[in-house]
Amino acid sequence: MINIRSFNVRYVAQTNTKPARVRIYDNRYKKAVFISYHNSSYDRVDEIAQAYLLTKGVKTTHISEDEKGYLLLTSNFEKL
Repeated sequence: MINIRSFNVRYVAQTNTKPARVRIYDNRYKKAVFISYHNSSYDRVDEIAQAYLLTKGVKTTHISEDEKGYLLLTSNFEKL
């Protein structure tokens, strides 16, 4: 069986004090990262997350839908 790492990705709506964001939660290290939705050239939440992870050296190879968003999967286990 192949061991993989997963990231939960979802859209976080704007509030009175914060703009719309993309939340990337690392299920292995239990850490969340928020990225501004409007500062990206991409339109889809999963593409924004994939581009961010690629800048950190994490290449995602698979995607799956979740109840609240997406799961991005990779074989890279290094910390962000």
